[in-house]
Amino acid sequence: MSGVLQLSRVPTPEAMEEALIELRDLEWRAKAAGRSLATSPWASDGPWHLAQAEVSDYAAGRAEASETLIVNEAGRELLVRKIDSLRPRTPLRAVEVTRYEQLLGWMELLADPMDRSILWAASFHLWRGEPMDGGGMRRRVCYARTARRLREAYRQAVCMLVCRVNGVPQRHWRGVLAQWNARRLGYDDGSLPR
Repeated sequence: MSGVLQLSRVPTPEAMEEALIELRDLEWRAKAAGRSLATSPWASDGPWHLAQAEVSDYAAGRAEASETLIVNEAGRELLVRKIDSLRPRTPLRAVEVTRYEQLLGWMELLADPMDRSILWAASFHLWRGEPMDGGGMRRRVCYARTARRLREAYRQAVCMLVCRVNGVPQRHWRGVLAQWNARRLGYDDGSLPR
């Protein structure tokens, strides 16, 4: 397994966040037991679950709609809104399945199950392009501390995972976090204020 990890190094926490987004996208497209992981196992006997997904996508702003005027048999004009759905879920290619398994294996590198839960919940928000909802994530992962502490725990878990994937001892996560914070504050060249 170490040979696979060395082929795909993740040099920064930003790159790790991109890898988490890629993991969520591959998970969305993956098949499990004959159904997609992202669909509901209930109400799959008709088109209702498809229509419901389209309407919720439109309401959330992830789909666009076009409006058309049609005339029915009675001669009345009706405004019809057609929802243009998101791109279809294409099956994973063999290379993508390998990458998906590799990214899932990275999650197992974290020793603490709470860190894995925090990363998994946060990656969903990153994948959707939304800001992380600290309160909702806190309830979802049953985190006992505050939402602010949850965001800090997320950043720590990302840095620990960067260290583990790159083969650096996990105890160096504080240095990776300090560099990440410096980049966030605009000190790209590494010069910190005195």
